Amino acid sequence: RVGWALAFPLGYLLFLVPFGEWLEKPLQDVTVAMTMWGLDLAGVPARVDGVLITIPNGSFATAEACSGTKFVIAMVAFATLAA
Repeated sequence: RVGWALAFPLGYLLFLVPFGEWLEKPLQDVTVAMTMWGLDLAGVPARVDGVLITIPNGSFATAEACSGTKFVIAMVAFATLAA
């Protein structure tokens, strides 16, 4: 009985373990695609090479921190708690 009562709190502690490195590349690609869409909408000529975006004023790289991996993991943890 105590085991069942503690199952969720102990299972929820799994979100403390760092994971999600495999999500960074796909989420970076989504970030680049959304940025390119925004640049096209604004009329800024841009060229993309992987995660490097080149515009007339310079080049910008989409870093791993910009992929949103930490946000996705936090939202999954919150959704688990809310559910």
